[in-house]
Amino acid sequence: MEHKYKEKIIAACGNDCTACPRYTAAPYEKTDEQLHHTADLWMRIGYRDRVVSNEEISCRGCTPENFCRFHVVRCAFEKGVSVCSECTEYPCENILACFETTKAFQPACRRECTDEEYAMIEKAFFMKRENLENLQRGKDSLSFIPLQANDSSGIAEMSFMAKEIVREHFDPIIGRAQNDYMIAKFQSEESIADQLAHGYRYYFVRTNGKNAGFMAFYPRGNAMYLSKFYLYKDKRGNGYASKMLDFVIGKTKEEGLHAIELNVNRNNSAVQVYEKLGFRIIREEKNDIGEGFFMDDYVFRYDLDREEE
Repeated sequence: MEHKYKEKIIAACGNDCTACPRYTAAPYEKTDEQLHHTADLWMRIGYRDRVVSNEEISCRGCTPENFCRFHVVRCAFEKGVSVCSECTEYPCENILACFETTKAFQPACRRECTDEEYAMIEKAFFMKRENLENLQRGKDSLSFIPLQANDSSGIAEMSFMAKEIVREHFDPIIGRAQNDYMIAKFQSEESIADQLAHGYRYYFVRTNGKNAGFMAFYPRGNAMYLSKFYLYKDKRGNGYASKMLDFVIGKTKEEGLHAIELNVNRNNSAVQVYEKLGFRIIREEKNDIGEGFFMDDYVFRYDLDREEE
């Protein structure tokens, strides 16, 4: 059994299936080369005693019939829950033993894995307890998870989410053609990786382990430039934007900066949201972004000094 959150899937034990290099359920198919690399990695870190076949290493998700030394999925199935943290006995001795056994593999993983391999393994398996407890805390719990430059699966996840949100929100505002162009230019995996390499800080915004949105910002001049600040449509209107802004304010203060700036399309309904959050318009801009397209924006500024008066 699995707990599905848009593109993110949390297994009964807390594993993040979509970060797992074995997981091949659509749309997370792997090439033969990728599966063979995973089989070799599993042997190197001690998950297998030999390099197994691609068919054996491939996984399409847990079922009660699958082998599991802790019988977590079968237990969850019998108790009628999707994940362990939904059980009244959580955390039981069995799941605690599962956490400890997983933790025991960390030294071998650090020793044998590249930085990219370790980031993938950590996200897939070593955050079991965090994933389960995020689910347990309730839907109003908001977390901000940084995206690391060496986390290729995280970059792919971020790009997938960005395309979903931006397409839904901006197609009616700027048209499909310009939006497709801007998504390819600014939200592709390659673009996000390049932005991270040049100082952008991307964060997943999550509720209960589920992606609710994302944001990205970086220091520019005497202000923090807020480049991305997005939520899925069904997550808007819940007060999340205010909490997201509080997080950005904290990061801005850490940098010793005194303001936050961002561009907002003049026809974007979010103009009223930013004004309500305390931003003010300081100028207008019309920027040529190529292929005959322009960004026709208000530039907003949030002054931290004014906040403290």
